[in-house]
Amino acid sequence: MNDKIKITAENISSLAAKYSVSNKTMKSWLVRANLYKPKSEGYLYTPKEVKKIYDHLGNP
Repeated sequence: MNDKIKITAENISSLAAKYSVSNKTMKSWLVRANLYKPKSEGYLYTPKEVKKIYDHLGNP
């Protein structure tokens, strides 16, 4: 069984949808994990940043 997930650039809304939570909840999870990216740094999380999020929160 090979459960590879294709990791692409994501914004907070798409991440929240994958985890079935609100944007506010996703933001609080990312802040707590020290993974939140302020708007001044851009709206998209790079694939490398998304991988860190998946590693911390678990695969969606």
